[in-house]
Amino acid sequence: MELEEAIKQAITEAPARKFSESVDLAINLHNIDLTIPGNRVDVEVILPHGLGKPTKVAVFAAGETALRAKSAGADRVLSGDEIKELGADKRAARKLADEYKFFIAETQFMPIIGKSLGSILGKRGKMPTPLPPTQDVTLKCRGSRI
Repeated sequence: MELEEAIKQAITEAPARKFSESVDLAINLHNIDLTIPGNRVDVEVILPHGLGKPTKVAVFAAGETALRAKSAGADRVLSGDEIKELGADKRAARKLADEYKFFIAETQFMPIIGKSLGSILGKRGKMPTPLPPTQDVTLKCRGSRI
């Protein structure tokens, strides 16, 4: 809680500005060997006030998972056939990558996405988050809307 209190204090004590302010946080990890899988850091942080603008989520899914993604609030649901079409039409794939902020994919589609869309989504840092069969898509969609 000390970190949270320090941030609140810095915000309240700062003079008023005529622009939107932000807070950056940098963490240095000393004496940690990140080549050991147990020491790797992989954390998702849900911001309490979001990014200030709505984000769009696209989901690569089929069947019931696609229906659940739609009801969870996914902005677009793409099937396996659409992935192959996008792989053939690079212009449409780039447009898709620019339009959507987050991508989620069923694990069965990850190899196809890697082959056909990996060069486009990978460069933009938008490779889909895999959705394991045991995880509910509704939680993943809502968690991605930061």
